[in-house]
Amino acid sequence: MIDVDITEKLILPSDVELTRVTDINQERLTGIAFDKDDWILTRPGSRSPSSVVSDALAQLLDQFRGGTRIVDAVIAYGKRAEKDSQELLDEVWPPLNRFIQAKWLVPEGSLLATPLNPWYSNGANLAGLTLLRCLRVREDSQVYQARSSAGEYLAVKILDERSTPNAGALLSAEACILQHLGGSPSPAFIDLTAQGSRHVLMMEWCIGVPITAAARPHYEGPAKVARCQIHQLLVSLLESYTSIHSSGVLHGDVHPENAIVDSDGRTRLIDFGLAQFIGKPREKLLRGGVPEYMDPELAQALLDDGPRPETTIQSEQYSLAALCYKLATGCAYLNFPKERGEFLKAVVELTPLPFTAHGTPAWPELEEILVKALSKDPALRFTSTSDMATRIAQLNILPKLPVPEMSRSSACASAPFVAQVERRLHVGQRIYSQGVAAGPRATIMTGAAGIAYYLLRIAILSASPDLLAAADQWTERAGQLAAHQRGIYDPSSGATEGVIGKISPFHTDAGIALMRGLVAEARNDLSGLVMAVRAFIQLTGRPCAAIDPTLGCASVLIGSALLARALQNTEGKSDITSKASSDLDTHADKILRYVWEKLDRCGPVGHESSVRYTGVAHGWAGLLYATLMWSEVAGAPLPASVERRLFELASLCLPEGRGLVWPIEGRSTYREVMRGWCHGAPGHVHLWNAAHRILGSREYYDMAIKAAWSTFDFAGGGASICCGEAGRVFALLSMYRHSGDPAWLYRAKERAMRAVSQVNLNGDRAFENSLYKGELGVALAIRELEYPEDALHPVFEVAPRI
Repeated sequence: MIDVDITEKLILPSDVELTRVTDINQERLTGIAFDKDDWILTRPGSRSPSSVVSDALAQLLDQFRGGTRIVDAVIAYGKRAEKDSQELLDEVWPPLNRFIQAKWLVPEGSLLATPLNPWYSNGANLAGLTLLRCLRVREDSQVYQARSSAGEYLAVKILDERSTPNAGALLSAEACILQHLGGSPSPAFIDLTAQGSRHVLMMEWCIGVPITAAARPHYEGPAKVARCQIHQLLVSLLESYTSIHSSGVLHGDVHPENAIVDSDGRTRLIDFGLAQFIGKPREKLLRGGVPEYMDPELAQALLDDGPRPETTIQSEQYSLAALCYKLATGCAYLNFPKERGEFLKAVVELTPLPFTAHGTPAWPELEEILVKALSKDPALRFTSTSDMATRIAQLNILPKLPVPEMSRSSACASAPFVAQVERRLHVGQRIYSQGVAAGPRATIMTGAAGIAYYLLRIAILSASPDLLAAADQWTERAGQLAAHQRGIYDPSSGATEGVIGKISPFHTDAGIALMRGLVAEARNDLSGLVMAVRAFIQLTGRPCAAIDPTLGCASVLIGSALLARALQNTEGKSDITSKASSDLDTHADKILRYVWEKLDRCGPVGHESSVRYTGVAHGWAGLLYATLMWSEVAGAPLPASVERRLFELASLCLPEGRGLVWPIEGRSTYREVMRGWCHGAPGHVHLWNAAHRILGSREYYDMAIKAAWSTFDFAGGGASICCGEAGRVFALLSMYRHSGDPAWLYRAKERAMRAVSQVNLNGDRAFENSLYKGELGVALAIRELEYPEDALHPVFEVAPRI
């Protein structure tokens, strides 16, 4: 509890926001009582929830923007509103005190008066550690990911005495508990130190995702499979809490973000800031936590505005049961009201809803256990967490269904979407005559050549002569469109010659030559294949200084690998392909030498003098992948520095969730991360699988697996291949083929379903017929899922030799 000095000047920090309720989406206010003149007070990043305040209170709070004493603010507002100052003070003191306790109304000139921003920049040095990035900013604490001089990753929690007077004691207590537990399921204690007014707790970095994130993919799958997976998570969660309880420790802050699951399904518990030894409550420790997991004893105390009870085995069991319910259904155990008082009353009085209330199949055996653990009377709950854990572990769960059978049927649910996309591709449709609505109309990336690739792939996979003929027609249509306005370049969409260059198979007429070659191979047209290869060599021989993997010279290596494989598949059928094959080898080898002459003049990956980006579309991952693919297909020797560059790129990775991510830019300390194929982990899956396949090091395989976990665990970027879910599908399919583990096929299927749902959320339909940016790529991912052993990321992966 913060003591208030009414003579002290207080200030409402600049990042505390006051917004009229009329300016907020009304759906967000559903269930909240408010008047039309009310305001919403919020502080982004704060642990305290937003609050509805009256117009009068909002005007009073605005008096504190420049700093003032409470009495002065009340008197000034009272005169303006013609109200008695004493009566006004009595009226506004309770909410003002609440905002003081929330650290939203704070002493002027204090650290708390500054906006909630990181105290340290990325790359800063603290106590011998390099702070990689700030993970959490609160009024009273900050958490960073750091790396030691030995290369170990750590979590670092920092409290400042200027905002938390007992900072040293708080972190000392947490450190004591971590030392007592000795690591696993808790983080291992590393060190506790002080830097000026700041106290720094260093802990083991625990790999994993919030337990609800680990559960989420299973809700939409077959019930028997989902139940098995959820049961495993419940058992793992309760085993971890049983472990710390048996060691005499109460966690004190049960919620999904504090229970993280690694790739082996093990649950680690983090954030022991509110933890205590059983039967030994910590002095001046105010109980808190996430409201949804609050026990009735605490809720009643808050309703009564009385002293908060200490954490007990039974109160923590209630919180755990609420979390178990959330894992089993994906929903809270009650339909909680949004108004604070009604919320607390619901915790105290209402019994859990049946699973069926959320559309979840009944699970009577588990529901019976959770109802007992969620008893309002602590005496009616289980005597120990161990008892509850044993009961849940003993539930009779049906064996898991084979994953491949599920995944092979993944296209069924998406059949209407795929059919809708493919109807647009009929030669008689508008798009054939007029071209795509946005972007260049002829290219693989956005136009007719990309449509041709789509049709070619499903023709090959389904052995359809009609679709092969359609692919041929679309390829020739691409050639026609290339000669007209918006054929190759489209300034209105940013696709200018200055941006995309002259030689990229993804973006120029070189891609049309590539498509002619691939179609010719599928038709067993050897003369057409040779002509296409010659055209490709000519078109990609135009001057280009850039080495970018999708816009510059390195992109030619991917196209060359695809055509080289096509030529190899015709060996023995005719002698006319041998000269074309030799010429293509010479052409690509020359480009490879040029690319690596430039790369060998660069500094280390991540250095200021190096290539700017790290991903496959525009950075080091793409340069290395293109090099590996050409070497693998053509049998060309790898440049001497390839493995060194792979090592340098690997050293830039950051642990996140169950896997690894790479910053968009390796230079300096810039640590922004993207999630798509273009700049993120999905592209790295392809790189590290190729590196393992060609070079053999187990470390590359481990990198691929961790990149695949990040691909699966994180979302965003929409539905497309380039930036969104379809690109993740192809990465997970690559991981499935390379590892042989059917679980990756299941995960690819789950991402495909999400991709379809994202299409429906995307209001911009301009690129709907784009292979890399639109619905066409999503439909192709679903089609490829029908044949997972043969699936290929478009114009990027090369099929095995026939």
